Amino acid sequence: TGLQARLRGALFPGDTIHVEGEAWLRPPTSRGYTLMDLRHRVVNQHGEVLVDLDGGFNFHPRSP
Repeated sequence: TGLQARLRGALFPGDTIHVEGEAWLRPPTSRGYTLMDLRHRVVNQHGEVLVDLDGGFNFHPRSP
């Protein structure tokens, strides 16, 4: 789990940005936890990637 950010470019006043994202689940762990990985990219109007964000989450198993 956690978040890692890589700053790859500068954002300037007047820029137009959008965020591209994807998420995927990993197989459950031996203890029943579900792991989800996330990736986001902040892109400007020129198609330049300004920020890469990678992170993950653990979901606890449900109690019966």
